[in-house]
Amino acid sequence: MDPTNDMPAAPSPQAAAPPPLPPTYAPPGGYTPATAPRRGGKVVLIVVIAVLLLLCACAGVGVAFLAPVFGKQAAAEKKVEQAIDLMTSSEPVVTEVDAIVQAEVTPELAQRAKAAGARIEPALEDLKEAKGLVEEAKPDLSDDEAKTAAAVLGVVSARVDMLTAGKVLVSANEKAALALGPARQGWDYVLAAEKLVSKADDKYNLHTNTGVAASSILTVQAREKLAIAKKRFQMATAAFPEAGFGAFITYCDRKIAVLVTSKQIDTLWLAGNKTAANRLIDKYNVQEKQVEALYKALPDGPTDVVAAAFDGLTKDATEAYKAAREAATAADTALKAAQGGSSE
Repeated sequence: MDPTNDMPAAPSPQAAAPPPLPPTYAPPGGYTPATAPRRGGKVVLIVVIAVLLLLCACAGVGVAFLAPVFGKQAAAEKKVEQAIDLMTSSEPVVTEVDAIVQAEVTPELAQRAKAAGARIEPALEDLKEAKGLVEEAKPDLSDDEAKTAAAVLGVVSARVDMLTAGKVLVSANEKAALALGPARQGWDYVLAAEKLVSKADDKYNLHTNTGVAASSILTVQAREKLAIAKKRFQMATAAFPEAGFGAFITYCDRKIAVLVTSKQIDTLWLAGNKTAANRLIDKYNVQEKQVEALYKALPDGPTDVVAAAFDGLTKDATEAYKAAREAATAADTALKAAQGGSSE
């Protein structure tokens, strides 16, 4: 090489070729060119895996921590759903009770009231169970669910109050309806007996054997009708003990006693013993005046007696029912609003 020339000398044509590379090249350091860059990648991968494992561990701790919370909330929501189902199952009973309370009392109402009355207690039990479920659920509910639960509780409480008061009203309706029929029948028999007695008096005052004989027959018929009337009033009393049918029963007894005397007069007159018959007429007149005073003191009819007894028996329950009914209406509206429905 020329020391004055910076250019390298061309290789001599006679220079020997370098030896071939071995099949696997191992440079100093012990790694191949193909795998040398991967060492840094492995480190990164290990770090990533470690971070992921750490994140999973943290997530696992979070899930483990939150699982009981979500579990309690789900259980609470389930209780509210069960409460709503129980509340819904009471609706037919509440509706039927309300219809009976609003209905006019007639004899035909008795069976309907009896059937509804038998359903009230089971419905109350369902509503009380629903109330308990909501109370248990409230502490574990979300804010939105808590609002719904509060609205459900309002409906349930109002319906409990409705059915509690309605139980008294339905029972009174049943009693009144059962009493009304026989009481009216009894009064009809009393009126029919009075007409027969009037006809009997007219026949007797003819002072003929035919007239007195007809009077005797009419008197017997009147007694029979009064006996039936008394039984009807007794039936009405058994159905509705709070109603005062005692005055009607007393009247029937006293009037029957008068007609017994009347029949004795007819018998004596027809037997030709007019003197004895006339003596009994004085007794008859005294009895008749006393019974007439009882008759005038009677109400215009048994319907008034039933109505008065019903009002006295249900006064407090009626006021309680009205208040509960208004509360139930407002609570239904609040529940619809809480559930996002229409309030109409």
